[in-house]
Amino acid sequence: MTGLHQLQIADVQRLTKDAVAISFAIPNTLQDVFSFSAGQYLTMSHTINGTEVRRSYSLCSAPHEGLLRVGIKAIPNGVFSNYANTELQKGDTLNIGTPEGRFVFTPDGSKNILLLAAGSGITPMLSITKTALQETDGQVVLVYGNRSEEDSMFLDELAALKEQYSERFSLISVYSRKKATDALFGRIDKAHINYVRNTLFSQLHFDDFYVCGPSEMIEGSVQALSDSGVSDKKIHVEHFTGGGDIDRSSEGVVSYEVVLDDETHLFTADAKETILEAAINAGIDPPYSCQGGVCGSCIGRVREGETAMASNQILSDSEVVEGLVLTCQATCTSDRLVVDFDDV
Repeated sequence: MTGLHQLQIADVQRLTKDAVAISFAIPNTLQDVFSFSAGQYLTMSHTINGTEVRRSYSLCSAPHEGLLRVGIKAIPNGVFSNYANTELQKGDTLNIGTPEGRFVFTPDGSKNILLLAAGSGITPMLSITKTALQETDGQVVLVYGNRSEEDSMFLDELAALKEQYSERFSLISVYSRKKATDALFGRIDKAHINYVRNTLFSQLHFDDFYVCGPSEMIEGSVQALSDSGVSDKKIHVEHFTGGGDIDRSSEGVVSYEVVLDDETHLFTADAKETILEAAINAGIDPPYSCQGGVCGSCIGRVREGETAMASNQILSDSEVVEGLVLTCQATCTSDRLVVDFDDV
């Protein structure tokens, strides 16, 4: 499988009743290959019930810690997430892709940051929090939403960070199912964000904002920040779910020319298939993971032909103009398509 390395699980830690943290042992020969920035993710591949399943999970470890660690929360009908929570054990091996992702925190002096996370959206935020506290002098404020304390991943680690960096790290919990004396009630929304910014930290100027969680929470948070005058350039977003309804109304056959790993592949495919589906069905092994248009692993560059994307939460307008597409979300709307996976 292209770009994947077999790694052994070094530890499996139960975080909540439906979430685990998995750490991987990195051979010395792969230390440089698996270097990463806070906020990035890993693509994991494993054969489950005879079928290869690929998923992407954000790294919750920080670069300075010297290990690869991800948090996986089981979701209804989630093949990989449920398998990870019930079957994976120390000593098992998985095929792991090198770190990827554009949701990257770059340490920068004394910048103050506000992190908005809900549910498993805490995973990249934990990495960002650790990195910011270790490598900058700025203030870090984390607003963390969950149903209850019992459902909250990494609370012990966050509490330890709060004690270690008491002058620089603030944690505000928000619970939607259970009231607590030391937490806000409800779901993270405009009122909570304004309360944190304008009341709790009215004297603090935030330089950047990071948002990760369910789509509704992300959209509401981004809107609240935008309404208050925050520049789009200062708002950084990571989606875990997405994907639109693929338009499969096209008829006919498409002639494909796909460039991957310096090789050119020629084949034909049904126009109803996405570019990624067409490549996989042709026996090619292109890069991909979530297949929902949120991880960006499957980006390709269209050299010739026309496409339509059902969903795009990754690429900028300028990148789309330059020909980049999310191949898991794009279908071909012309008779011929040339796609380059190498030049992205």
